[in-house]
Amino acid sequence: EAELAEDVEGPVLTITADPGPVCSISAVDFPGARNLSSRRLESTVSVHPGATRGWRGQDVSDASLEVDRLALLDLYRSLGFPDVEIGAPVLEADGDDRVRVVFPVEEGLRWFVSEVRLVGVPAETAAALERSPLALVETAPWDPRQLEVARRRLEGLLADTGYPDGRVAARVDTSRPGEAR
Repeated sequence: EAELAEDVEGPVLTITADPGPVCSISAVDFPGARNLSSRRLESTVSVHPGATRGWRGQDVSDASLEVDRLALLDLYRSLGFPDVEIGAPVLEADGDDRVRVVFPVEEGLRWFVSEVRLVGVPAETAAALERSPLALVETAPWDPRQLEVARRRLEGLLADTGYPDGRVAARVDTSRPGEAR
């Protein structure tokens, strides 16, 4: 409510707010999640049942729920779901003083690395790779972000083993659904 009144010193705007009751969270749901357990997804987000605030007492807000949504996206992508979509979180009333937080999930197809082939790697660099292999390995979930990490790491290893001008180019074949080669 807002009221504009005249005072001896001029106009005064008085705003009165009724925030309503503090609501606790009755549940956190992930409709559409089939491949990851609710427990795993719940451990990724800061909002949790029974609380009125998130981890470490932070307020549950549009901003904190967006951070949770992005954390879920990151988790899914790291586990081989590059096309996952996590919808905007929805708060659903659950009685007078409780809300349910819903993160809609569309997982998409899960991808795995089916083949990794390194061509033209000098023996010194290959030896360094044996001591400390790339994170991009066959049968692992396919996370396209790992390709750039592996490419940069190989360029660093080339430089470290005497090839400072060495460059790494990467190609990915995703012509077979669910397989990255």
